[in-house]
Amino acid sequence: MEASNKQKLVESIEKAWASVPYPGDQNIFTPESYDDEGITEYFSGTTWKGHTIAGLRSRCFAINIFFTPKAYHYWLPAYLIAAIEDPLELSQGAQCLVASVSPGRGSDVEEKMALLTDDQKLAVTKVLEYLIEVYRDPFYPDDTKEEENALKYLSSIKSVA
Repeated sequence: MEASNKQKLVESIEKAWASVPYPGDQNIFTPESYDDEGITEYFSGTTWKGHTIAGLRSRCFAINIFFTPKAYHYWLPAYLIAAIEDPLELSQGAQCLVASVSPGRGSDVEEKMALLTDDQKLAVTKVLEYLIEVYRDPFYPDDTKEEENALKYLSSIKSVA
């Protein structure tokens, strides 16, 4: 993807998430889990803007396991933008992002996906397509299977937001 197209995608993400409210410090982490990753401490009081790729990568399990649905909805654009800017540096963070859009791979996936508007679903779709482009290897076609399955799942759900 060319730099100008990446920038347009980032701008579409910023626009799609512009009005999503902060979930509140008490709604960051799922109450059923134990926060031993410092996720609540890291994300409390922050916006979804300005996070380093390294910071998101080191807390990548927040996106597919530990975030509440409202926290997921709020901080998802940070991971999407990081995946566009440098998917290889985001590394396992990109895989956690893909898992967060895959049925049976994270907690509360259906509830999280239901919060996405059509514009947000479109942005997630574009990022998943970009990740397929980055990871595609003709010698290892299964390398993008997770991304392709996430795309199919995303296209199958209806927005309620």
